[in-house]
Amino acid sequence: MTVMKKILFVITKSNWYGAQKYTYQLATSLPRNEYDISVAFGGGGVLGNEPPGLLKSKLEEARIRTVFVPELMRDVFLLTDLRAAWALYKLFCREKPNIIHLSSSKAGGVGAFAARIYSIKTLALYFLLPTAYCLLPRIIFTSHGLPLDEERNPISKLLIRLATWTTFLLCHAVIMISENTYARARAFPWCRSRIHLVYNSLQPYELLSKSEARAKLKPGFPTDVPWIGTIAELTRNKSLDTLVRAAGILKRDGRKFVVCVIGGGEEKIMLEKLIRKEQVEDIFSLVGFVPEASHYLTAFDIFALPSLKEGLPYVLLEAGFAKCAVVASRIPGATDIITHNEHGLLVPVGDPEALAKELRVLIEHANERARFAQALRTRVLQEFSSKQMLTKTETIYKNQS
Repeated sequence: MTVMKKILFVITKSNWYGAQKYTYQLATSLPRNEYDISVAFGGGGVLGNEPPGLLKSKLEEARIRTVFVPELMRDVFLLTDLRAAWALYKLFCREKPNIIHLSSSKAGGVGAFAARIYSIKTLALYFLLPTAYCLLPRIIFTSHGLPLDEERNPISKLLIRLATWTTFLLCHAVIMISENTYARARAFPWCRSRIHLVYNSLQPYELLSKSEARAKLKPGFPTDVPWIGTIAELTRNKSLDTLVRAAGILKRDGRKFVVCVIGGGEEKIMLEKLIRKEQVEDIFSLVGFVPEASHYLTAFDIFALPSLKEGLPYVLLEAGFAKCAVVASRIPGATDIITHNEHGLLVPVGDPEALAKELRVLIEHANERARFAQALRTRVLQEFSSKQMLTKTETIYKNQS
């Protein structure tokens, strides 16, 4: 008789971006006759300090049990982190999961610490109740990009490196989602054997028609020019200021196009000021948060990803599925999906001139857009299947059990 394993997923925020899609995909794809699944999360919004976001409602629609942990927030604050660790420790004591699967850096560090404290308590029971040993949880962490890649001062980078290393050591297995971060994570002392590479994957979904997507996203924008777009949280890591500056360069060169950015976030005011400074208000729109944003990707002829860092970006898989031509930063994660001049175009990070140059190629050459779009769609469907992600993740669960 098969004994069901209890899995508790923990993620910092409950909005709807890459890490949340990853957690949702696993939680809803694992066989229900083998796993008792629940998901714990913090709030929505930029810092995770708002009411629970779209992840909560989507999980509940899929009949996955959810737990709101308001103490979880994105940014690092010592007292808040200690409260979050205590809240998670109490949650683990209450739920008694066999597997704790953590996603995102904050949930990874705080959650792994709380899980180890819970394990010590459980192990102490072993001397009184030998069967308690089977209650020891296995701790899995998925890193959606190394936080030490963010722009920080040297001291902050050193502290982040130490925190990342500590998180790895506290976990039984760590899943990396790009070749580059996998290789670098294995270089941390005493971590090599616990690091695994598992790519994110795409589940096919229904897309809107081009005309419907454009009419709903930005009515009034011209439809006889190329549309450039992206889906991104408006944070520093997404480097959307590079896209605004590139748009300014292209407009001054006399190119005809429009840009739509789907998503909200802390950099909105800064980006609005930059849009005015670059004098692209008439062609550049921050349309804000749009539910099920990936369904609107058909509005775009060109998808731009100017990020400073990513894990393995779901939006590139989705852009490929929607047959967009892609220009992306040459960063880990993006390079796992796109080979330059084969599946799309890659540019240096934070270089608006280089981004404008490659966007100009795609604006002017519809045949190149079509070639890249078809090549990327083929690769996404062939190499980033949900079956491979689920199989490899389950193997890690079972190997760690």
